[in-house]
Amino acid sequence: MTKVLYFDLFSGVSGDMLLGALVDAGVEPQVILGAAAALGIGGYSIQFEPCQKGAIRATRAVVRTDEDAASPRDGASGPHLHHHHHHHQPSRCLHDVLHIIGESNLSQGVKDLASAVFRRLAEAEAAVHGSSPEEVHFHEVGAVDALIDIVGVSAGVVALGASSFFTSPFPVNPGTVRTDHGPVPLPAPATLELIKGYAVRPSPSERELVTPTGAALVTTVCAPNEVGGAGGGGGAQWRHPAGSWPAMTVSAVGYGAGTLDLPWPNVVRLVVGEVAALPPPPGLEAGEIMVAEVNLDDMNPQLYGPLFTRLLEAGALDVGVQPMYMKKGRPGQLLTVLLPPERAVAVIPLILAETTSLGVRTYLARRWMLQREQVEVKTAYGTVRVKVGRAVDGSIFNVAPEFEDVAKLATDRGVPVKEVQQAAQAAGRRALGLPE
Repeated sequence: MTKVLYFDLFSGVSGDMLLGALVDAGVEPQVILGAAAALGIGGYSIQFEPCQKGAIRATRAVVRTDEDAASPRDGASGPHLHHHHHHHQPSRCLHDVLHIIGESNLSQGVKDLASAVFRRLAEAEAAVHGSSPEEVHFHEVGAVDALIDIVGVSAGVVALGASSFFTSPFPVNPGTVRTDHGPVPLPAPATLELIKGYAVRPSPSERELVTPTGAALVTTVCAPNEVGGAGGGGGAQWRHPAGSWPAMTVSAVGYGAGTLDLPWPNVVRLVVGEVAALPPPPGLEAGEIMVAEVNLDDMNPQLYGPLFTRLLEAGALDVGVQPMYMKKGRPGQLLTVLLPPERAVAVIPLILAETTSLGVRTYLARRWMLQREQVEVKTAYGTVRVKVGRAVDGSIFNVAPEFEDVAKLATDRGVPVKEVQQAAQAAGRRALGLPE
């Protein structure tokens, strides 16, 4: 069975709404409290408490910082589950935030997902302000709020164990919101940047329903409409187009309360479900592979050769590039790396270290496979390894001589490569009892 997580955004989404919804859906509060504590930053408190939003009972998450403890974001009062840490907060840029996450003792899956969300958030803010992601400044209070929200939600999502993510359309509406730079139109420019390519629907409210943090969290794990599988981080991701409910058996529902009181219940709804794994086509084995992708338009072509070598040495199964046109009309390359999911910890950081990219998209893909074996055959030129692909019933689909063996023998014997290859192919088929 594959676990599915559906984000039902009928009243928008924010980081604290998602925190509440995850706890309401069954994630232990200690998972989120422990993840926040692992950052070692202090200066905040977290509460989870039941509340009523219209006709719906929900869970409210209250994240207070030392600076705003007197007026919490969502007006909650009275602790239910409460952790409080005092600490002065320095200002932080993207590098600082990623360093805090990277140096923590969070699991790698939580680190990967939270880092991907922060990169996405910084890229959106940079696009709006005409700067670079590295120059984006997370203001003191906002940095704490965002760290707790993003790391807490990442920990909750990973704890749920979902491997497939869907979202409803984002509600958008007229109005303005106050910022440090003065009033800006709704949706907030960074939010609108984050939801490019995603389905939206009009809402009658003139209040901010979708925050940048909420948008960054959802869009990191859920794919835009026109891209069926460009994933975020955090382990097992199959991202799907926004806009419709997935087919699934519902197993849990969580409601996370928002700050505002609206004419409708102001909650985000998380629906957890399961779908039965598809049976493989007759004769084939089912498997799972991680696909990592990066768009590159500023990388020296000389670096691709060493990159391929190091990725394969780190455990990648295959590496390839294909040309593409990117923003501003620049020609670029789509780097695609296939790898076993368990090698992500080694391969993903290597992609970032060896390329000019600031982020990597990952998603899991199903694959249907022949059973593989290798046999050695003797030819007039020497011994060659031959790869054999069999169906489950033993029938043979493919017989392929190992090219490195063929090329070496051809060089050693001073004969054309194709002659050795033909001889090895024939010898392999004879050895397997197949017609030549």
